[in-house]
Amino acid sequence: VGQGHYIVANVFKNEIYLKNFMQELKSQGLDAQYFKNPDNGLNYVYLAKYEENDRAYAAYKSRMKGKYQDEIWIMHVENPRYYFMVVICPRLR
Repeated sequence: VGQGHYIVANVFKNEIYLKNFMQELKSQGLDAQYFKNPDNGLNYVYLAKYEENDRAYAAYKSRMKGKYQDEIWIMHVENPRYYFMVVICPRLR
C-alpha cells in the first residue's frame, strides 16, 4: 500500500464478508479497493486514495460527494515500508 490518505469504509478479517461488501459497493457504483495488513491480517476496504490531506478531508466531509452514506474514516499512510498511522476523523451526522 502506498503513501497517502485513504477513505476507509470498512475492515474485515473474514474474506467472505470482505467479498460480499466489495460486491455491495460495486452494485452502488463505487470502485472500492482493499489491502491487507500483514501484521494483523485485517483487510481495509477503501473508497479512494488521495495524495493531499485537504482533498481527502473534502471527500470525507462530502461522503464521497454523496455517493456513500455509511460511516467512513481517513487512514493516513505515512511510510508504506513501516506501514501506516491511523487518523480517525470525527463522525459525520
